Amino acid sequence: MLFANLAKSDDLLRILKMHRTIPEPLSTSKYSMDQLMDCFVKGAEGSYNKHADFDFLSYFFADLSKVPYPMYHLSTTSIN
Repeated sequence: MLFANLAKSDDLLRILKMHRTIPEPLSTSKYSMDQLMDCFVKGAEGSYNKHADFDFLSYFFADLSKVPYPMYHLSTTSIN
């Protein structure tokens, strides 16, 4: 829940453009937001870690989707 509460802050919107090293087994994207989305999807499928589902990220995405740009990012396939 802490992560979801942090999403209420405008300062956390920088996560949409933040770059990280690509974690090969998890994601093919360099963007942190895409990596979180991959973690959420692969967690629901059990393909990344069969002991975790990462469902707490749903609250984070819900809070981010209240703002137009993050909502656009969550509903498209690319951040370009």
